[in-house]
Amino acid sequence: MPGGVGSRGSIASQAVLRLLRYRQRLVEIQTKLRNGLQALALNYQLRLGPKLWSKQEQQQLLALELDGTDALRREHSLALLE
Repeated sequence: MPGGVGSRGSIASQAVLRLLRYRQRLVEIQTKLRNGLQALALNYQLRLGPKLWSKQEQQQLLALELDGTDALRREHSLALLE
């Protein structure tokens, strides 16, 4: 029974739902990357809060002298967020 209880919906609405789920996953990944960079900055006494995401303040994050693993994490996270 189309449109009734238990109906799976049209192909178009299923496609929209898939896109929404995909976007939700992307937002979750972006949030994890930003939180990780924020934690990294805090570990090195760089407290910028939401300003960390401005280009000018990101220069401060890039200027930090980090050890190997942290530097790699910073570079990869920033590249993925571009």
